[in-house]
Amino acid sequence: MTLMPFQNPSDQLWLLLCSLLVMLQQGGFLCLEAGITRKKNSINVAAKNLTDAGLTLLGFWLVGYAVAFNETGLGINGARVMFTPDQPIAYGHFIFHALFCCTAITIVSGAVAERCRYQGYIALSILGAVFAYPILCNLAWSKQGVLREIGFYDFAGGTVVHSYAGWVALAAIMVIGPRQGRFASDGKPIPIPNSDLVLATLGTVIVWVGWLGFNGGSLASFNAQVFVVVVNTLLAGAAGFAVMLFVQMYRFNRVDIPRCLTALLAGLVAVTAGADMLSPLGAIIIASIGVVVMCCIDALLLRHQIDDPLNVVPVHLGGGAVGTLVLPFVPGSDVSLYAQCVGVVAAALIGFIPTYLLMHVLKPYVTFRCSPQAQAQGLNAVEHGARDEYTQVLTEMQTLAQTDELTPLTVEPFTEVGVIAGQFNALIETVESQRREIELAKRRAQSTLESVEQFSNMLSAHTMLSTTDVRGKITHVNDAFAEMSGYSKEELLCSSHRLLKSQEHDDAFWQRLWETVSGGETWSGALCNRKKLGELYWVQATISPSYKEKKLIGYISTQTVLDTRGEEEACEVSDETVAADENSAQSRVENRTENSDDQRSVEHHEAGAACADGPIREGQSLRGFRCLVVEDTPFNQEIASMLLQELGLPFDIAENGLLGVEAVEKGAYDIVLMDLLMPVMDGLEATRKIRERYSQADLPIIAMTANALVEHKKLCDDAGMNDFISKPVDFTEFKSMLLKWLNK
Repeated sequence: MTLMPFQNPSDQLWLLLCSLLVMLQQGGFLCLEAGITRKKNSINVAAKNLTDAGLTLLGFWLVGYAVAFNETGLGINGARVMFTPDQPIAYGHFIFHALFCCTAITIVSGAVAERCRYQGYIALSILGAVFAYPILCNLAWSKQGVLREIGFYDFAGGTVVHSYAGWVALAAIMVIGPRQGRFASDGKPIPIPNSDLVLATLGTVIVWVGWLGFNGGSLASFNAQVFVVVVNTLLAGAAGFAVMLFVQMYRFNRVDIPRCLTALLAGLVAVTAGADMLSPLGAIIIASIGVVVMCCIDALLLRHQIDDPLNVVPVHLGGGAVGTLVLPFVPGSDVSLYAQCVGVVAAALIGFIPTYLLMHVLKPYVTFRCSPQAQAQGLNAVEHGARDEYTQVLTEMQTLAQTDELTPLTVEPFTEVGVIAGQFNALIETVESQRREIELAKRRAQSTLESVEQFSNMLSAHTMLSTTDVRGKITHVNDAFAEMSGYSKEELLCSSHRLLKSQEHDDAFWQRLWETVSGGETWSGALCNRKKLGELYWVQATISPSYKEKKLIGYISTQTVLDTRGEEEACEVSDETVAADENSAQSRVENRTENSDDQRSVEHHEAGAACADGPIREGQSLRGFRCLVVEDTPFNQEIASMLLQELGLPFDIAENGLLGVEAVEKGAYDIVLMDLLMPVMDGLEATRKIRERYSQADLPIIAMTANALVEHKKLCDDAGMNDFISKPVDFTEFKSMLLKWLNK
C-alpha cells in the first residue's frame, strides 16, 4: 500500500472513484450471500451487511484509524481519536482504508451465514473494526509498521484484508458449529440448496467490478501502472473462473455455478497481494494456484465437518496466503520470503486467536448460535420479525406437520409462492376427500365385519347360516349349522355342499334348484340333509345368490329345522312347488338371460298379493305391504333380503340415498329401511328429501345403523326418521319393528 499526499487533483479524483468502487463491493457481497443462502435468511444477510458498513465506518473513524496509522508505532498517541485532520485532503486516505476495513469485516458474514445470532455478529464486527484489523493494518502499512520494516509486502490487502478475514471466519465457524442438517450422522456433507444463483452471479460480478477499485486505488495515484493493475485483476478473475469451468466440464460434464463463482473470487484474492508487480501471465498462473489451494482447503474443512456456506476460508484465507507467499518467486522481485511468512503468520495470530478467545469469553453473555428451531424457521422471522411469503408458507406447513388437521395455506396472489400454496391447497383437498372416503370405507368394512360375526351368532337360536363360493365350496357356517350337521366348523369349511346331500331328492330336484339360483333367483323350499352319522333332518331353506360389484361371488343359505308336522307340511309344499318349478324353471332361466344386460339400480322382489284388512298379528302374512331397503353394502343387502323373505314381505333395494329418493317418488311403499352411511347421498339427507313429500305418518322410515349412539338417535330424529334399529339386525327385533310401524 503506497502512502502519498494526494496533491494532484487527478490522483484525488482517482482515489475517490476507487473508494466508491470498493463501497460497491458491499452490495456485491450482499447479493452473493443472499443468493447462495436460503430465502428464509435473506433479510438477515442484508441486515448483517448493512451493519458491517454502518458500525465499521463509525468504529474505524472513532478508534480504528488512529490505531492503524499511528505515526509513532502501535497505539493511538500519534494519531487522533475521532479522526479530524488539519487538512481535508487527509480524509481521502481515511475513506479508502475505512472501506477496506468494511470489506474485511463483511467477508466474515458469509462464513457464519444461516446460524449466527445477529447480536453475536455485531460483537464480531465491533471487535474487528476497532481492534484486530487496525492492529494488523498498523503492522503492515503504517510508516512505523513492524512488518513493513522487515520487508513484508502486501500491495492491496491479500493478507491484511482477505487472509485476516479468513482466519476470523475460521475461528467463528469453529465456535458456532455447522448449520443444522449440514452433515449426516456418518459425517458426510448434505448439500443445502441455493435460493437464487442469478442473484449470486450478479453479486459476484459487482464484487469483480469493485475489485478494480480495490486494487487500482492501492496505487494512490493515477498513472500508467493503473492499467497493469486493472488488467491483472480482470485476468485473475477470468482465470479462476476458467480453471473451475474446465475442471467441472471434464469431470462431471456440467457446470456447478456456485463453485465457479468461488473460483473466480479465489483468483481475485490470489492476485491482490502482488497485482502491481505481476505480468498478465503471472496473474493467470497465481490465480490458478489460488483455485487449487481453495479446493484443497474446502475438502479439508468438509472432512472435519466445518461448515462454510460461501467458502470464505478456502477463498480468502487460502487465496490471500498463497498470493502473498508466491511473491518472492516472481521474476525480478526483491520481496523476502521470510518477511512474507511472518506477515501470513501475523494475520493468523491477530485474526484467529482474539476471535476464538473472545467468543468463548462472551458465550455466557452473548449467544452466537441460533437454536435448531430458529434455523428451521429462518433468521428473517426469528432475528428480525420479518415475514415474507416464503416464511409464512413454511411456518404454516410446519404447523400442519404437527397437527392432524389439514387446513389450507394462505395464498398470496400473483406470486410464485402463491401458486405453490394454491396447488398445495388443491392437494390438501384431494387428500381430505380421499381420507374421508377411506374413513367411510373403514367404517363400512367394520360394520360388515361386525355383521358377519355377530349376525351369524345372533341367528344361532333359530336359523342355520352358511355361505358357499361359486363352485359350491363352503366358506362360512354359524354354530347352529355345525351343531345340527354333526360336523365341526373345520370339517365343513372348504368342503363341498354335497357333504350334507341326502338321497331324499332326485337329480331333477337338484337340477331345478341349481337353475334357479344360478339364474339369479332365490330358491326357497323344504330340503332334507344328512348328518355326519347318517341321520336325516328336514329344513326350510332359502338359498340366494350373492353379488359384489354386479359379479356373482357365491351363495347364502338360511335353514330352519322342521319338526315332524312341519316336515309333512313342507313335503306337501315341496310336492306342490315341484310341478310349478318344472314348468317355470326353464322360463326363468330364459327370462334371466334375456334381461342380463338390463342392470337396474333398484331391484324389485315381488312376493305376493294383498292380505286381509285389519291389524297384523303374529304369524300373519305381510304380502300385502311393500318395503324399500336403502343400503349400499352387498352383505347387508343380502341379510335384509333373507329377513324380509323369511317374513314374506315384498321389497325393493336401492343402492344409495339418491336412488332411494327416486324410488320413493316412483313407487308406493309402506315402510323404508334406511342405512345412514352411503355414497352419493347419505341416509339422513335422503330422509330429509323424502320428508318434503311424505310425513312420518304417511311413510315410516326406520334407520339402520351399526352404532345406535345417542348422537345418532338425535340425528335420526332431526332428519325425520320414525325409529332406528342396530346392525347386525336381530330377527325378533326386526320383525317386531316392522309389525309395530306397519300396524300404524
